[in-house]
Amino acid sequence: SCPGIPVSIRHLSRRTREPHGECAISKREILFFLFKRKWTLLSVLSLVVALVTAFVYLLPSSYTATSKVLVEAAKSPTLATEPRYGADVGEVIYTEIEIVLSRTVMESVVATLQLDKPAAPTGWVPRKIASVKASLVDLGLLDPPDPREDAIRDLLKSVKVKPVLDTHVFTVSYSDQSPERAAAVVNATTEAYLVHHTRIYSYENAAEIYQRNMERVKRE
Repeated sequence: SCPGIPVSIRHLSRRTREPHGECAISKREILFFLFKRKWTLLSVLSLVVALVTAFVYLLPSSYTATSKVLVEAAKSPTLATEPRYGADVGEVIYTEIEIVLSRTVMESVVATLQLDKPAAPTGWVPRKIASVKASLVDLGLLDPPDPREDAIRDLLKSVKVKPVLDTHVFTVSYSDQSPERAAAVVNATTEAYLVHHTRIYSYENAAEIYQRNMERVKRE
């Protein structure tokens, strides 16, 4: 040691100090804390597992039906408004998807399957949701439901149409608690799309559709 400078020896604790003066907690202290609180931690974990299990059990099953539609290239387009498949297949596919998801198609599906006359909800969760909505309507917090508009809106939201990568195919899918209902909606949607597609690109309806679009543009 240097002369004139006192030297002292201090016992260092097991805690080390961080640059800003905060003490770092050792692994032993962490393990001690976990062991001390083990029953609390186990109780919380058990509660979370029980809640998740109950939610999955009460959640109704869902079934998905899917159909595939092949868009074939037209050999000789007869209308200026017909899709020209040689130009851009992707553009044609997305045009057909918009036709599937049109309100005209969904209105046809609702009328065909009478979806504006829904059955009573099944399952604990759907029944509770329906009960809450009914209470809100009685209190004036929600407008009275319109079954037809609700059915159309539900289809527009729930029917999924997606292109299949690197193909001329797109899929139409719908999920429901009933497998029969899911299949019926997909089949009815596909059939209504084919009918509407034929009407759009037919000679007889070309002038009518053009006039209707012009009137809609003038109104807007």
